[in-house]
Amino acid sequence: MSESRVSVIVPSYRRPARLAECLDGIARSERQPEEVIVVLRAHDRESATVVSERYGYADVVYVDAPGVLAAMRAGVERATGDILVFLDDDAVPDPSWITRGLAHLNCRDVGGIGGRDIVTETDDRPRVADAGRLTTWGKMIGNHHLVTGPARQVDVLKAANMAFRREALALPIQLLGDGAQVHFELATCLWARNHGWRLVLDPDAEVLHLPGERFDADARAKPSIWAAHRAACNFTWCVLSMRPRLIMRRLLYGILVGDKAVPGLGRAVLAIARREQIGWIWARLLPSITGQLRGAALVLAGRRVEMVQFNEVVASGAQR
Repeated sequence: MSESRVSVIVPSYRRPARLAECLDGIARSERQPEEVIVVLRAHDRESATVVSERYGYADVVYVDAPGVLAAMRAGVERATGDILVFLDDDAVPDPSWITRGLAHLNCRDVGGIGGRDIVTETDDRPRVADAGRLTTWGKMIGNHHLVTGPARQVDVLKAANMAFRREALALPIQLLGDGAQVHFELATCLWARNHGWRLVLDPDAEVLHLPGERFDADARAKPSIWAAHRAACNFTWCVLSMRPRLIMRRLLYGILVGDKAVPGLGRAVLAIARREQIGWIWARLLPSITGQLRGAALVLAGRRVEMVQFNEVVASGAQR
């Protein structure tokens, strides 16, 4: 795909210093993108000043609507590339990232590529081989930050570090949340898989992703009860919209077992046995269960997650 046009899209909100690090990393890429698009909230003047004063090559798009999905849609609609690269504003790509991504996308049936995101400044966490997989029980095995080994086909990529062919990309438009809108990549990736695209996870396509502060209810360290409910609902709604045959298995697993991100009864009991953030797990248990039930109810009522495609470059983008 040597002639591909690459657009890098960076949604950002109130993290100007981290945004500058991200843009510096993009500037060091071995293969420079044809365009870099930074999407900001209209009132985020500090970030806008950083971009205008230091990164004049970047195109700034402003949005009024909250949420990462509104920012991503605005960026894609402005982009002119056939390869759309998404980076979080707190992620710094390795110089070889775009080169590696394009190498995988040379295969015509590969619709998306992602890599490992390093989430600790000293990269000393144990590495694992199993990552990016949705089990037959609807359990999501992430581990994108720990993955090792050769590039492989997966079910789900991580939004902080992923690129798609334009024709393989669709974004959900109805998810709960006004900030991170957690788990939206489940809908995007499973939609692509349903439409016959392969997704590749290459552990060597790295970004340094030291997670920045969030300014909504979904705080990383201690999300609100309402944020926990919305995250569980989004997870269940996305998975069951794309894999409706898993509805009974997912509900059984999610409510009776669960995991740290979307806890069920078994995960709460395990937390007690391990004395592992007991208060945090129990505070999330009821919101998690009600959120899962809400997501399943939406699917049972015929309300699957609505997806928007971006097969064509809009005229306003093509004219720039």
